[in-house]
Amino acid sequence: MTTSVGWGFGSSGVNPSEVTHAQQEETLGRIHRGMAVYNVEGHRIGSVGGVLRAPGDRAFAVVVRTGWFGLGKELYIPLQYVNVWGNQVSLSVDRHVIHRMGWDKRPAYLEKPVTEPTVEEHGAPAKA
Repeated sequence: MTTSVGWGFGSSGVNPSEVTHAQQEETLGRIHRGMAVYNVEGHRIGSVGGVLRAPGDRAFAVVVRTGWFGLGKELYIPLQYVNVWGNQVSLSVDRHVIHRMGWDKRPAYLEKPVTEPTVEEHGAPAKA
């Protein structure tokens, strides 16, 4: 029998302002492209397309590609709603909250001109 250990902050009751940079980096290090993403109800909503962050800031968003083969819309889920369990990502919210939060729009803090390399994908340069 194997045991999975969850990493993240989504349903842990942790105040996001109390999460250390090291804790964020540990969670981010466990998130990889292609990982399945599930809502709190256990329904698959898509797969990880990447992780975006604003350098010098503690603001991160997990990019989730929805639809068949990731051809649907992209969601930008704030890290504080994310948990990592084994080889999957689970969110601490249901589908209704996901739709109400406006996560289908790229966050303003990530919307920078392409000529300014201020936004990066975790571990890689920004893509246009």
